[in-house]
Amino acid sequence: MMTLDFLTAAAECEDARLVKAVLPGPFSFAKSCELDTKSPYSSRCDVDLLFDIASIIRFEIEALKESKARLIQIVEPVDSIKDIDIFLDLLSFLFKRVKTPICHVEGDVSGVSAAT
Repeated sequence: MMTLDFLTAAAECEDARLVKAVLPGPFSFAKSCELDTKSPYSSRCDVDLLFDIASIIRFEIEALKESKARLIQIVEPVDSIKDIDIFLDLLSFLFKRVKTPICHVEGDVSGVSAAT
């Protein structure tokens, strides 16, 4: 995914510290998925799907770290977030071994709430 783009940009800049890698968040990634009727996931908001996607993103984060990426940003438009508690669990999972985690949430967060 992003590792090749990062390596290309780092080579162009001649310094990986000057390049920020930007990855989509699990909710926005899931929003772009098309689920087959035989899919094991019930919807794009299925927690299992979100954590499976987060596993892929986490793998990418690890690959970026191994490639000397120092700035890795997760972008998640607020209108993609359906449950703040799940979102926070996903971030915790994604950034488990990241020294300084940063997530950019775009939009008005006042309408986002925990599931009841």
